[in-house]
Amino acid sequence: MVDVRTRDREPAGVKHISPVSFAGRSSYSIAQVVVATCVALTAACASRSQRDGSVVGATDVAQVDVTTEEDGSDITPDVATDTAVAEPDAVVLDAFDEPDVPPDLEVVTPDEVTDPPDIEDLPDTPDESDVHEPPDVVDVPDVAEVLDVTDTAEPDVVTTTGIVSVELDGKAASIGADGTLTVVLPTFTPGDGAASVATLVIRNAGAVPFTVAGASVLALNLDGTEANPLVTLGTVGKPLPALPADVLPAAQVPTAKVTLPIEFRPDSIQAAVDAGGNHATVYVSLAGADMEALVVRIEVPQFEPDIVVSPSTLEFTTATLSLAETLTVTIENVGNAPLSLSSISLSPPLERFTVSEFTPGVLGPAGSNTATTTFLVSYKPIITSTFDETTLVIVSDDPDEPTATVALSSTFEPSSSQSPCVVTWPGQESGVLDFSDAKIGVPKLLTVEIENAGIGICTLNGVSVPEDPDGVAYNVSVYSKSPAGDPSPVSVYPLGIGMGYKFLIDVVYTTTSAAKSATLMLDLDDPLPKVIELPMIGGGPKPCFDMGPGTPAAPEPLQFAGNPGDAVTRHIALYSCGDAPVAIGPAMIVDAPGDGEVFTAGSLPSEIGKNGVVWFSVTATFEPGATDAVGELTIPYSLEKGSATITVPLRRRILGATKLPTAEPGDTSKYAGVVASQPFTLDATASTAGSLPLNSSGYLWTLVSKPAGSTLIVAGVAGSPLQVVTPDLPGSYVFSLVVKSAGTLPWFSIEKTVTVNVN
Repeated sequence: MVDVRTRDREPAGVKHISPVSFAGRSSYSIAQVVVATCVALTAACASRSQRDGSVVGATDVAQVDVTTEEDGSDITPDVATDTAVAEPDAVVLDAFDEPDVPPDLEVVTPDEVTDPPDIEDLPDTPDESDVHEPPDVVDVPDVAEVLDVTDTAEPDVVTTTGIVSVELDGKAASIGADGTLTVVLPTFTPGDGAASVATLVIRNAGAVPFTVAGASVLALNLDGTEANPLVTLGTVGKPLPALPADVLPAAQVPTAKVTLPIEFRPDSIQAAVDAGGNHATVYVSLAGADMEALVVRIEVPQFEPDIVVSPSTLEFTTATLSLAETLTVTIENVGNAPLSLSSISLSPPLERFTVSEFTPGVLGPAGSNTATTTFLVSYKPIITSTFDETTLVIVSDDPDEPTATVALSSTFEPSSSQSPCVVTWPGQESGVLDFSDAKIGVPKLLTVEIENAGIGICTLNGVSVPEDPDGVAYNVSVYSKSPAGDPSPVSVYPLGIGMGYKFLIDVVYTTTSAAKSATLMLDLDDPLPKVIELPMIGGGPKPCFDMGPGTPAAPEPLQFAGNPGDAVTRHIALYSCGDAPVAIGPAMIVDAPGDGEVFTAGSLPSEIGKNGVVWFSVTATFEPGATDAVGELTIPYSLEKGSATITVPLRRRILGATKLPTAEPGDTSKYAGVVASQPFTLDATASTAGSLPLNSSGYLWTLVSKPAGSTLIVAGVAGSPLQVVTPDLPGSYVFSLVVKSAGTLPWFSIEKTVTVNVN
């Protein structure tokens, strides 16, 4: 018996036949269509199931299940009484008629259709008056043969997954189609616990949960390069979350997320440079998401020097045969790593151009007080000069510009008015005859040469020193010299010399007390009358300036470490290192814009006495809510050759939980038995580190008080913990010690002093 009914679900043991798709309609299998049609047509159905397998198309047929008795007994269709089935008009088909398929019934065939099993020897249907007896069915043709189907398509299978959404530092990040994301870490200054940090937040923009299964920094990047070893997952204060971790849809739990902090933390610029590798790769494995993994390329800041030379061209326009023209070149490191300067040369070499005051060395990174240096380039033509040019080549370790150049050129044009008398003397670059280093009672000789470099006659009308006409301090002697002969004294003026000849003027300076300055006057005709004035600076007692900690050219910064409500005082020592007073001040403090009045200076005398020392104080206040602040202390001073200034960087730093290093200079008893004129060693080896290790070359000893008449200076240049000192007089000497930590921005200890009594 066959039971044909509409059902919502299948009884146990019945296999469901996957439906095919009818355009615009519900989906049914071919067998279901056949059975449903037979139910509607009752006994007439059997006569219309032709030998060629044709069937009658049906419209709006409810889905039915076909149940076959387990013993294969007679099958009788029975239409369920609770389901209304519209009967189509009866259609009679010949044995060879093609089935009539309604024009609005579109059949989409599956990729694979399993043929129904052949039905053999169906039992006869009981003889009933209202049922036509169907013929014996031996073979049921395959469905594919009935519909003439060759290719079938599988229905689409929709898999529901979580959708990965990523935020980078609080902003939505764009993930590539291949699941990659690039993170560029911000530039910063390494050291003192500083780090460059980025935060990835993974959220779920889908409708079902997914899992962040794990996250790690790969040893090798995807391009095969080694990953930067200083890139890590998890930062100070932001540890990596426990993984695996499920991420619920944001629509269900808006706060659901997995946070992956990433950091790059070298303890110094050198450590960052030595680490190598410009990036690392973070691999985040996922499960149940729309991607198997998120691959994050972490580009770390690059620490490289960057040389800038200015100007890029030098044009000399005022040089004469007698006097050179000197111009200044500035080299600046604008990079974030130290710059090493190797050499300077001229290409091609040209002796009329000379370089002075250049020393190979290292420039600090941008922003440091050692990031800039200068040197001088001079040009002095010869009589045949018209247009001279060459190139200055500066060699450094800048990776992008290992050789920087400056174009040098001149516009010298000799004429009848151009002096053929070329005047030269030792130290001409300074513009003076310098006797300042002469000792009291010890004569010092400097020789001025006047050479006829032209084709006319050079005439010397006389030589004089107006400020010292009797030659008490400056004794002048004049000689003439042929190219191959010996010097001959000159006593009668005017005296002319031809091309290639010279006048030699010997100036001997002698002093027994105070220094004396004067002017050497040269009266020439060559061919036009002219007077050349050469300033002369005499030696003897004179002022000299020094300072500590640091040097006048590179003072150590004064650092004030404290917390809101504190007031911290630091000192610098100002010295007169000569045997004459040094005029100083007034001191001026400039705070950074917006910081308010942070730093105040103590009182400063108008001068430092002969061989004297001034212990000068500066105080930083920490108002409520104070933050880090910077400023500058400027102190002018005057020397015999003019005025100059020192500029001391000031830095207020919030101490917080940081522990400062501790300076330990020892007590007075440690230095018992010290004798004048005998060296002894200041010992700071008992100093201790704070939150950061001590700088092994970061010990600054400064002399802050000494006996009257002592010429000793200890200027506090950073060095090792042991400082050898030789006191020159008996009495009491006070030394200050400051130590600093390692790192680009070190922490400085509180000043600590020790008194050494010298016998």
